[in-house]
Formats: sequence, C-alpha cells, structure tokens
Amino acid sequence: MKLHYYLPKPGFGRYVVFPESCGRYLEEAKHRELRPKGLFGYYNLHLLFDGGGKVTYKGHTTEIQAGQGFLFAPGEPQQYETNRSEPWDVYWIHFYGAGADALLEGRGIGKPWLFTFGRQERIRSLLDKLLGLSTAYESGNETIVSATLYELLVELLRSSEGLSASPGLDYQERIRKTADQISASCGEHWDLERMASYAGYSPTYFCRLFQRVMGRSPASFLQETRIARSKKLLVLGGLTVKQIAEQTGFNQSSYFIRRFREREGMTPEQYRLFYTRPVTPEA
Repeated sequence: MKLHYYLPKPGFGRYVVFPESCGRYLEEAKHRELRPKGLFGYYNLHLLFDGGGKVTYKGHTTEIQAGQGFLFAPGEPQQYETNRSEPWDVYWIHFYGAGADALLEGRGIGKPWLFTFGRQERIRSLLDKLLGLSTAYESGNETIVSATLYELLVELLRSSEGLSASPGLDYQERIRKTADQISASCGEHWDLERMASYAGYSPTYFCRLFQRVMGRSPASFLQETRIARSKKLLVLGGLTVKQIAEQTGFNQSSYFIRRFREREGMTPEQYRLFYTRPVTPEA
C-alpha cells in the first residue's frame, strides 16, 4: 500500500509548521530513497510502527525498527530503505513552516535525527487524523492541518529519546501519570518517598526521571499545582486565606503567603482583590 497526499500552499503564510505532503507505506518491499545534498527542500519525517529498515549517513548505517523514527532537515543528503524481508509500516511527512527551525532546535541538521518515541497510540491517531484531513483537503481546514502537525511534532519532542532507549519509553507514561495524580490531589501530603513509590522507582531515580520528563523537580511541580489550585479558590471566594492554605496542602498560612508572593509578585489577598474587584466605569 502506498498513500501519497500533496497539499497546496496555505493562504496564511506564518504557520509554525505545515505539510507539503504526507503518506504511508505498508508492505512495500522496494521502498528506498537516495537524495543528494541540496536536492530536497523540506523536513522529512518517518515514523515506524511495524517492520524495519535502515538509515545510512556518511557511510554509517543504522538499523531502524518499530517504535523508532528519523528526521532529515531541508537540504540534507538522505539515504534510507525498508527491510525487504520485513517491510516497514511507516508514516511519512514532508513539511516546512515559519517556526519549524526554532521548534526542532537543530534536529536533523548535519546528521539525521534518529530516535525512539513513546505514546505510540496517541502519535498514530494524530498521523491518521493528518492523513484524513489530507485525503479530501479543504482550504478552510488549513488551520486544523497545521495545528495537527504541530501537536504531532510537540508530542514527538516530548516523548522521544535516542535509539539507545527501549521502544515504548514506559517510564515517561509512569512519570506523567504520577504528575497527574499529584496535581489531582495536591492538597494531600506528598513527600518524595510517596511520589517515588507511586511511580515505582527509588527516590533518587524518580527525581532524575521527573526532571527529564516534566522539566522541573517534583517539589517545584507540587508547589506549582498547589499555587494554581489556590488561585481558583481565591477567585471563587468564600474561603479565608488560612482555609485555602489548608485545602491546598500548605502547612501554615504564613508559608503559603510567602510562596504565593514569590511566584505571583503579590499576596493572596491582593490577588483576590485584583481579580474580583468591581469595574468602575470611567467618567
């Protein structure tokens, strides 16, 4: 099976990313590409969900399997092919955009970006959505097309690592589920031991993984979620600062006030007044 969809240039010229074309190859044992440097002017992304193949760059060949992918930046030489005895099920996208370079931060430039990706069900659903939008392309959907590709790329950037990582990247899902649980019950007592136990890791290893996946320490994340919850309670009204501190997991109202001021530049009461004071019409 070979699916190819080519999209016209969008009317709005400042999309972060937009596909030039996209498609899927399944059971195509002769699929291979060899493009010299400077020939291809788009980012070229391939994501494997079955089978295998290989990518060759400057004479070095790397085997690629299900749960892995590769990206070439515009203008880079490209050489890759499927495994003839076990052809890959691969989705591919050629894309460009006003913010593509900044979003990808140099990935694929100078050498192909080779990676293992997690959240495969989510990523496949976004790929299928993009192909569906491209099957019967309508100019009125160009914003959705761009947004779908952007979401896909961000998911990959968040859930991908080098090829040395095991397919599936199970630890990322475990860390995110732990973060969701902490956020949902941030008013409870959460120390490092409880967080690590919930995720199924030792405290030291959990801290390292949490920082890698969530971009901040567990303690910082917990405090952020508690402050966010307190903002809602402050704006809704009906509770004192002391009551809000207790409901959001802060042991003392003085500690809550100090941490709130550090993050928001004002006290909780000042925040409440700022967002709940009546608007006086100008004379």
